[in-house]
Amino acid sequence: LPTDAQWEIACRAGCPFAFNNGCNDYEDAEGVADVAWTSANATEGVAWAQVHPVGLKAPNAWDLYDMHGNVLEYTLDMVTNGGTNDYANVTTLQVDPVGPPYAYNMPGAETGAEYCVGRGGSFQNNPVDCRAAKRFSCFRWSSGVINGFRVACPAVIK
Repeated sequence: LPTDAQWEIACRAGCPFAFNNGCNDYEDAEGVADVAWTSANATEGVAWAQVHPVGLKAPNAWDLYDMHGNVLEYTLDMVTNGGTNDYANVTTLQVDPVGPPYAYNMPGAETGAEYCVGRGGSFQNNPVDCRAAKRFSCFRWSSGVINGFRVACPAVIK
């Protein structure tokens, strides 16, 4: 899995805006819909909101598809707050952190539960929650239909 920082760099592909197509306004339905399946458009062509096949939206500048919306993607970084969506509690350091191996047993958290940073939002999220900078805390390896992952391979530099 990519780390939280690696995921964001890949998502943005050099674009400094909220969405990797240059759209900076999550209320711009057309701009967001160009690159994301969100709660605003996930029923296009189907009777109910659902995951869509990859590649139906425009890719980013690095030809990566579905970085915004569709499925919430797990990252390698862990969260130590027992699963809240509060960004302040997401483990972050200055240089590409991976966080602790397991979540601490916080009140209300399952014993030994693993919470990781989720990125990209899903087809069930509002557009504002699918922007490049948004972080979620999610129970790792949940079988929910909104969760997924993206495989990352280290680059070989010669």
